[in-house]
Amino acid sequence: MSFRRLQRQTLIYMAAIVVASWVLLPIVLIALASFTPQQEIYQWPKSIIPSHFSLETMKFFLNSYGVLPSLLNSVLVALMTLGITLIVAAPAGYAVARFTFRGRNVYRMGILMTRMFPTALLAIPLAVTF
Repeated sequence: MSFRRLQRQTLIYMAAIVVASWVLLPIVLIALASFTPQQEIYQWPKSIIPSHFSLETMKFFLNSYGVLPSLLNSVLVALMTLGITLIVAAPAGYAVARFTFRGRNVYRMGILMTRMFPTALLAIPLAVTF
């Protein structure tokens, strides 16, 4: 392996580590905060790792008004979406990949065009609507 290729691979891996850290660090911090006792959450200066783990904050969150019904509703909607997607998308994907028919390229481009918008951009009209 040449030095230039090794250098390029090292830079790619370093960039991947930076991006993964950027994405995963907030999730890890929220997970740690959810198992931190309430007194420790409000104290200053904050410690990243709690002195002892507690389910007190998680119990408080789950016992808050409307959390469990909302969670159940989200799981139900996700399962229904999964089922409908599997029923509709699997045969459609097979048909587009296997058969040639009139309008195949238009259909494929339509599917690809829905993927060109970032999720955050689509979240704005959804938030306004609902």
